[in-house]
Amino acid sequence: MKARLNNNQGISLVVVLMVMAILLTVVSAGLIFSGINTKVTMNYRTGSRAFNAADTGMLAIALSVTPGATPSSTPVTLGSNLCYRFGKRDGTLPSMTPTMKNEVGYSLGSGTGYNVSGYSFYQYQVNVTGTYSLASGCPSVGNESAAREVEALALYGPVAQ
Repeated sequence: MKARLNNNQGISLVVVLMVMAILLTVVSAGLIFSGINTKVTMNYRTGSRAFNAADTGMLAIALSVTPGATPSSTPVTLGSNLCYRFGKRDGTLPSMTPTMKNEVGYSLGSGTGYNVSGYSFYQYQVNVTGTYSLASGCPSVGNESAAREVEALALYGPVAQ
């Protein structure tokens, strides 16, 4: 019995199996984290595309803001599965009733003089949602792969009082 315990044959097999198990665990953890990193990168990419679409839509709508006009909430296709629409991310439309911002004695530029009664600016809150979808066309609210909302205050004016 004592001779059997002193015999070290087979211990290398146990050590090799333990080292292989540790290496397999490390490699599988690396593969799992690599897959998660790929998903995070794709989510960031689609979110950036949606934000850029919303930014483009904000510029288009801000350029068309005039007193009494409400932008269309119909989605606009930008191509490559990108769209933007006037409104909040949940599909509701912001009020286009302007608030008045008055500036007394505001000058319209060099040589135009000084208006004692001042000027007014129409101030609007504008919300635009950009979307990215894996399917072609503009998706309905809630069916997009990524959506980002941009909110801005737009001033229209000066308008003489």
